[in-house]
Amino acid sequence: MWSMTAGRSGTEMRKIRFIALDIDGTLLDDENQIPPANREALEEAELRGIIISLASGRMLPTIEAIEAQLGVDCIIIAYNGAKVFGRRAEGRPLIIHQPLPADVSEIFIHFSREHGHLLNFYHEEGLYAEEVSGQQYLMDLYSRRTGAQYEIVDHMETSFPGVSPTKLMLLAQPSVCDPFFGELKSQS
Repeated sequence: MWSMTAGRSGTEMRKIRFIALDIDGTLLDDENQIPPANREALEEAELRGIIISLASGRMLPTIEAIEAQLGVDCIIIAYNGAKVFGRRAEGRPLIIHQPLPADVSEIFIHFSREHGHLLNFYHEEGLYAEEVSGQQYLMDLYSRRTGAQYEIVDHMETSFPGVSPTKLMLLAQPSVCDPFFGELKSQS
C-alpha cells in the first residue's frame, strides 16, 4: 500500500506503515458486522507488514472480541485513548494508562446520583454501575451496542473509594444531556 502526497519537490510516494481505525461506523457496518471488504483490506495490510490499530471508546474485552473476528493482531487504543495495549503476539502489554483523577470521579458519582442518571464506571477492564430507577433500558442498549457486560454495585463511593477510573460515562437521553453539561463544567 502506498499513499501519494504533494511534497515540496512535487508528488512523493510514501509507504504506509500504520493504520489506526475507529470501530463503530468505520470498521463495523450499521449491523455491527465487519464487511468483507474491510476484512480483506486489513488482512492484506497486515501481510504487507503494516501495523493495524483499533481505536475506540470501548473497553479492552469488547475490542478484543472484534479483533478476534477480524483475524488481525492489532494494537488496541481503548477507552477513548485512556489505555493503549500492544499486540497479542507481544503478550498484549499495557503501553499507556491515563486514568481520571479520583476527585473527578467523585464529582460524577454524586452528580449522577443527585440527578438520577446512569454512570458507567470503567476500572481494571470492568464496567460498573449502580442500579438507577428507570434507566435499565440504557444499560440494555449500551450492552447490545458494545457487547459490554455490567457489574452492578450498591454504592460507587464504598465500592471504589479513592479510585481513579480509566473512564467515566454518563448515559441519558440526548434531550437531557445538554442542560447538565454546563452544571458539570461549573463543578470541575
